[in-house]
Amino acid sequence: MGIKKVDIYKEIDNPNRNFFISASAGTGKTYLLTQHYLKILETNFPNADIVDNILAVTFTNKAAAEMKNRIMDLVSKKSTEKPPLEYNDLEWNRYWNEVKINLSRSWIRTIDSFCSRIIRENNIAIGVDPNFIIMSNFQKQREIDKAIFSALTVILELYEDKTTDSINSLPTKRKENIEKQMKQLTTERKKFKLTFKYILKEIGFEQLIEVLNKIISDWRLEISRANIVEDFELSDHTFSEMYKNILWLLKIISLITCEFFLSQTVDLFMYDFKALSEKVLEVFENPLLLKKYQDKFKYIIVDEFQDTNYLQKEIFDKLHTKDNYFFYVGDRKQSIYRFRGADVSVFSQTLTDSAKSSEELLLGELTINRRSHKSIIDYANFISEKVLFNKDYINLEDTDPLLLNTFIFNSGDTSFSEIPPKENEIVPSLIGTDKKRIKYVTVNEDDQIS
Repeated sequence: MGIKKVDIYKEIDNPNRNFFISASAGTGKTYLLTQHYLKILETNFPNADIVDNILAVTFTNKAAAEMKNRIMDLVSKKSTEKPPLEYNDLEWNRYWNEVKINLSRSWIRTIDSFCSRIIRENNIAIGVDPNFIIMSNFQKQREIDKAIFSALTVILELYEDKTTDSINSLPTKRKENIEKQMKQLTTERKKFKLTFKYILKEIGFEQLIEVLNKIISDWRLEISRANIVEDFELSDHTFSEMYKNILWLLKIISLITCEFFLSQTVDLFMYDFKALSEKVLEVFENPLLLKKYQDKFKYIIVDEFQDTNYLQKEIFDKLHTKDNYFFYVGDRKQSIYRFRGADVSVFSQTLTDSAKSSEELLLGELTINRRSHKSIIDYANFISEKVLFNKDYINLEDTDPLLLNTFIFNSGDTSFSEIPPKENEIVPSLIGTDKKRIKYVTVNEDDQIS
């Protein structure tokens, strides 16, 4: 059925459908989310336990607390309102009071808190200590550095035809995985040595460490799933072959580094944010456990969808079935979690997947900004159209046309000011020849800006 553009405020009364909302800053996103949650509660009267069947995920503790507090306030008001004609006062008030009590156990959480809860509920099934810890960024970086050092030590020893003893102290599973990768290098020793020598000479040791750092931090699971393209060809055939060899060796070194990193962290029940998502996917590999959560969550609400990454998208995709409904809200211009692996292309990919789906997706756009001055909004629109989503700056030659179309500037990226500018107001700005930024704005006694 694909995507259907709608006026979201005319459609929100029926929550039993799939929604994707593009909501620019200051357009009432949080209001819409809380109203959607409230409509779910109204639709499911008198089942006050429906609270247990609503998953609402956001990306900061502050946002989760704000969402929960707003819903609490709305529910409190509902309990004092006159009920619809078909219900009596006693039933109506009892229902909303029960909902208010049940909200204390609601699934309104950050993505990390949600993953942690899933892991703890199934810790025996996946062999995890329920008292696991989440590493700080400093702890994570320290363990990555140690893992890279250990992995490159193994590689250098193999390169120099020395005996490798550093893996003997690892758990059997980790040791066997590393030995499997080492066997590839010893089997193709000449290819390994020529490629590693080329990397050291042309790319450099520091650049190699930097690449490994990024992979271990953000792409551990992805590198294990990646396939090297055998028919990759450049105009220079010799360089094409070397390029494929570099990818082949980089994947092997990365997988060895992953094993060291996981032995130092996950095996000791120390997780970074990425490992939490990976563990939840491990839970969902069990069909019975996955079915339990698919049946449990009738409604899946995701705030700040532009801050998801592909692992988190995979979690939500697995949870969604034809028997439950999702409500995704985001603004790709506001993606701020790149440092934690967020990928704004997930926003576009989800729209592309929905366009090809047999399910109907209602696409709504919130574009009326009630917060900012028109000059600020106009500038943000200009940057979005001319820089962020300018087709000329997007180099994706082999990309699915449907996906590419969601990357470029479109109507949902434009915001409009609700408050018109005041007559004769003076807006501070830079003149064309002035290269300096505005640092101070002073106001004289006659209220004229200077």
